[in-house]
Amino acid sequence: MIGMSRQMREFLEGVHFAVVATLRSDGLPHQTVMWYELENEDTILLNTPSGSLKHRQLSRDPRLSVCVEDGYRYVTARGTVMIDEDAERAGQDYARLGHRYRSTFRTWRPAGGDDRPAILERDRVTLRLKIESIVSNGF
Repeated sequence: MIGMSRQMREFLEGVHFAVVATLRSDGLPHQTVMWYELENEDTILLNTPSGSLKHRQLSRDPRLSVCVEDGYRYVTARGTVMIDEDAERAGQDYARLGHRYRSTFRTWRPAGGDDRPAILERDRVTLRLKIESIVSNGF
């Protein structure tokens, strides 16, 4: 048990964007905004294109930090990622995340505007963050 309160869990079950930090080879953090889903009490599911910078960095060093915020209220989970490189499963996970976010944020457009077909056609990998520590504010 990592000490996640009911309020923190309910917040993470909501549809928010996550800021994730991977580690570059020089040790500095690399941050990006991502979709996520709280899979269970101690696992967060994320998804990224196969071969992406995040994928390469996490293959080298699987430590990850995920911060989900709403103003001054936030939950930050840290731990180790397990990478599932099965393209079919990862595609299904991405579709599930897409449904979760697109049903809430109907004006979503991929970076570059017309890149949506290219994004959807890329092979993907699923990242499962096993939460090892959690900090929060406002709960």
